[in-house]
Amino acid sequence: MIYFIGNDGTVIKSLPSPVYQGAVNANDVYVIAPFAENLTATVAFKLPNGLYTTPFVMASINVIPGVTDEKTGKTYAGWQFTLPNSLTRYYGMLKMQFYFHTADGRVVASSATDITVGQGVPEILPSEPSADVYAAILSNISALQQQLDNGAYPARAIYAWNATYAYGANEITYYPDVGLFGAFVKSKVSDNINHPPYNEDGHINSQYWDVVLDFNRLNKAIVIWGFNEPVDISDLEWEVA
Repeated sequence: MIYFIGNDGTVIKSLPSPVYQGAVNANDVYVIAPFAENLTATVAFKLPNGLYTTPFVMASINVIPGVTDEKTGKTYAGWQFTLPNSLTRYYGMLKMQFYFHTADGRVVASSATDITVGQGVPEILPSEPSADVYAAILSNISALQQQLDNGAYPARAIYAWNATYAYGANEITYYPDVGLFGAFVKSKVSDNINHPPYNEDGHINSQYWDVVLDFNRLNKAIVIWGFNEPVDISDLEWEVA
């Protein structure tokens, strides 16, 4: 849903969209106003049950190209906020108001406007999970533990390769003894111990390791870029882990 705000803070036009009870992060509120894009924008709500919320910070989406205020000629900027479940749990009229905060402490408040939250079937969670839910939780914990044991997370890459360490499948490590700058390599097998990632001839030990990022080839490309010459880096041996 989109709300256009005039220079005096009045909501001059709106493009609503349906909002239904219980929706979670499924509805976005966009505000378009003739204010500087670096202003902090917040939005506060009055729930259908009469309770008021504290202000939520909106995300800036910068200047809207080609949109200006007819009277002042100012360029319009935009802000966005996603409605959480705490605002859609009750059906009825959801009232909201926008605030724009300047660096010198001034606040421009908009006129209030409404969102209609359509009635649905409230999701009532049980006091404790069922046996099936417990089984799913335990299964996911086991899967995460297996990934940790196998080194599937790239945080371990900060440590250099150690011949006495048993690397898990997919575990990434830094191997410094190749070229001048070293390389990130990833284990292809579990219990990978005392298998140097590179052979004496400088080639990857492909039986046990894959190259994630060769810093020597990357440095070569950067040096060439430094002279404003184009370079094809499509053959660089790297991947997003």
